[in-house]
Amino acid sequence: WWCANLYSQGLRLWGGYLKSNLEVFLQRFPEFLNTDEKLLSLAINEAKNELNPNSWGCMYETGLFFLAAYKLAKSPMGEPVRLDASSNKTTYALEFERLCRCISMGARVA
Repeated sequence: WWCANLYSQGLRLWGGYLKSNLEVFLQRFPEFLNTDEKLLSLAINEAKNELNPNSWGCMYETGLFFLAAYKLAKSPMGEPVRLDASSNKTTYALEFERLCRCISMGARVA
């Protein structure tokens, strides 16, 4: 960790700060700004447990956030963002499914 200093605001590397997953998530999905941070963190952590960073590569964070948003939207408080009130389909689910198809295309080398 040479060239890195720990500050109360977060990890500072070469003059910049690394934002937490929660901060980046809320920038991407401002519709969840009024949601309790503990609930947001739980959804992000659940999504982390379900996705393999090696399989997702550079799309890992995008997939992580869309899966977390989908998990939040499936809850009772997420009813306004559903495409159909009688189902759990959301724009988050549709985009996550599209991302899953993208990462599963082509051959993989272990």
